[in-house]
Amino acid sequence: VEQYVKKNKLPKPDYSIETKLIPKGDLIFQPAPEEYVDLIMKVVLSKKIEKRVIIQSFDVRTLQYLHQKYPKIRTSLLIDEKENFENNIAELGFNPTIYSPYSILVGKGLVDKCHALGIKIIPWTINSAEQIIYFMNLGVDGVITDYPNLMPIVRGKLKL
Repeated sequence: VEQYVKKNKLPKPDYSIETKLIPKGDLIFQPAPEEYVDLIMKVVLSKKIEKRVIIQSFDVRTLQYLHQKYPKIRTSLLIDEKENFENNIAELGFNPTIYSPYSILVGKGLVDKCHALGIKIIPWTINSAEQIIYFMNLGVDGVITDYPNLMPIVRGKLKL
């Protein structure tokens, strides 16, 4: 990617890297969270892209370790359960850069809570132009979609 954007004189991209861990898989299917994060960060630092990386995860352990050892790296807490916002942030133990809940959990109240704490809110996975417009008009900071080609359609229809 880096070579392609340089060759084509394009802006350097940000990278969103998701850690896919489950506690029952520790030391069986994946390394311990600390080793997992250190392996990712070894690559990130060697490529000198740390200012353009967001590490996202459903697993708070990876984000907690990342925040402790690499505090300048942006973090995104992925949420798929109906647990409330305050409990999720309390469990994490710090305010992430981004709060990224399953889209059905997002309403104006949650958007306002995130913004009041200086946290961006980016719901997932929104795959229709109508839904993207709805959430953008709620005030979310972005969306996660499988169809980025919808964005040109959406831009002209936003009330922002």
